[in-house]
Amino acid sequence: MSLEASEIFIASGVRPNTDILHLDHAGVKTDPRGFIITDEHLRTSQPGIYAIGDVNGKYLFRHVANYEASVLCENLFYGGNRRASYDAVPWAIFTHPQVGHVGLTEREARERGLSIGIARNKYSEIASGIAMGYKSGAPDDGFAKIILDRNMRVLGAHVVGPNAAILVQPFVFMMNSGIPCNELKSACLASGGDVESCSRLLSLCPEAGTVRPALESMVIHPSMNELTVWALDSVEWDN
Repeated sequence: MSLEASEIFIASGVRPNTDILHLDHAGVKTDPRGFIITDEHLRTSQPGIYAIGDVNGKYLFRHVANYEASVLCENLFYGGNRRASYDAVPWAIFTHPQVGHVGLTEREARERGLSIGIARNKYSEIASGIAMGYKSGAPDDGFAKIILDRNMRVLGAHVVGPNAAILVQPFVFMMNSGIPCNELKSACLASGGDVESCSRLLSLCPEAGTVRPALESMVIHPSMNELTVWALDSVEWDN
């Protein structure tokens, strides 16, 4: 497959310009790269000063900055004690084909020694994809790939093809569905509980973080949603 283009765009990365802000005068510390250091509540080393978005160097995405702003507003103006969580940070590359991603890749999961299952599907296997002209074996046939653990919890979701960003988003919601139970576990540990007893709190949410709600739900036909949900019908598990 070959493509012709009149221009090529190269993304060389981002670096902070905090070196011109003289943050040391305010007692705000930065890491070796120059990004402002923040804790889980987005507080800097100087009380009363917070940092969100690209300047804290965690994830340089606009949607991450929006999320951090909502966390900070809740804590500052509504008496909250919410922590910023980066366990399920999604991103998309709006190229052709489009790419959507959240969580671990297969390689990352295996490097961690996890026993995993891989769910796959191609655009050429669903009615909407066929209607768009995708054919099995064609070099431009897009796909979805979902990484699961033995409990059917989502470790990662990846889509390459039309509407990739939209198709990945439901898996972000699934991955975050265990937040209440995770908060209970964290509170238990913070109060001096042992790991084993605190971990039992997760049994209160057996479906949390899993794909079971998707497997047991109706899926609009014909729609692109069939690409990811039908992938879950046939998972290839590690031996």
